[in-house]
Amino acid sequence: MGGGASSPSDGNTNDFEQRESPPVAEPSTSTSESDTDTNSTTETSTENVTGVAAGMNETKTDKIWSSKRTWRDTVTKNDKIEFKQISDVFEASEANTPTDVPTAKEFSRQVFANGVQARHIEMGYDGFTAHSLDPDAKTIGGWKTFDVSNIKTRESIKDAVETTGRTDDFMEEVTLKPDLSTAASKAYSTDYGHGSSARNTPNRDNAHSQMAVSAALDSMGVDVPNHAFDTESKTVYVESVARTNYETQVLGEGNGDGTPSISSDLADKIDADQMRDMMAANIIAGNVDLKSDNLMIGEDGRVLTFDFDFTDTYGTLASAESRSQGWVNDSLQAVDKAKTDGFELTSEEVFDRVEEIATQLDSSGRVDKVIETTEKYDEFFQQENREEYGGVSDTYVDPVSERINKHVTNWSNANNDTVL
Repeated sequence: MGGGASSPSDGNTNDFEQRESPPVAEPSTSTSESDTDTNSTTETSTENVTGVAAGMNETKTDKIWSSKRTWRDTVTKNDKIEFKQISDVFEASEANTPTDVPTAKEFSRQVFANGVQARHIEMGYDGFTAHSLDPDAKTIGGWKTFDVSNIKTRESIKDAVETTGRTDDFMEEVTLKPDLSTAASKAYSTDYGHGSSARNTPNRDNAHSQMAVSAALDSMGVDVPNHAFDTESKTVYVESVARTNYETQVLGEGNGDGTPSISSDLADKIDADQMRDMMAANIIAGNVDLKSDNLMIGEDGRVLTFDFDFTDTYGTLASAESRSQGWVNDSLQAVDKAKTDGFELTSEEVFDRVEEIATQLDSSGRVDKVIETTEKYDEFFQQENREEYGGVSDTYVDPVSERINKHVTNWSNANNDTVL
């Protein structure tokens, strides 16, 4: 679990006391992993990517070795090509982050358990810069290479996957053209511009929450699926967590016959520290809807959240715990049921970690970048006409930036202030 004090790599401590992630060595080029393309080789930096054509079939994953265990990093060859295509977006990243504030990569490496970090954070791109927002653009969000013209096929979500969510009637699974303009081969869309005013239909507030909360986590350095919002159709597109050479399963409550939804082999790979940190970061951003149906388990045991449309502000940590303990326990029990030797992580430990991360954010100064990132989406959706989303005419949105500021300030042991 680590311990002690550490500081940003530039040497500025800034009272930035936190537990370190396990020591991480650079990915090795001497170890390759077999896949369907026996001629492809593992690269370890964007400099080794010579072009889209050269990497068409090269989708091997790099490895990150820790002193605790081996995590298979989700940065694929296709990811590297995608990031290289949009590298100009990130050129100002270092200049936009003051030297006395840790970058997203520094913060995530120093604070979170191994396996939480976002792919572009591992690539050296800052989440704050990734969410530069042009209000006049057709598509906004951190998924810079997404374009609706890349969509090859569409299928109703109810026909594509087994699901029972309230937004099912407005969702599709879309297949993307295999041209490596995006690393993912699929995405999931939610139509917020449907015009229906029926109860429980997805609305503008849900679209705002999807974009702002995912951006907040992104700016913390936390791994979330890429999001893009098409301003013309009022549709949110979310990158599939599963990609070429990386399989996933929904954790789920279990099968109808009482057996777990995931295998014991997969459940045994889940790391309690990584799952705890992933849940804790989401709670700080206001996402307490952490039930098992909203968690995806990667083939390496990595736990990922993918649903951010139902979030709220909680004045005290006790109120957040009271509201979400049932959902958190639901997920922990699902893992416990599937694991060979059970799962010892408790909801109390998750909320203890919320307090620790809030304290680390507060003392690091990184929270200002997280707040600035989400403010962009708060302001954008504030200007959106709610009538276009099927709801009543209203310009107010619940500001995610204010929510995070409230959570970090109120829940941090490093701050004596209280935000009401």
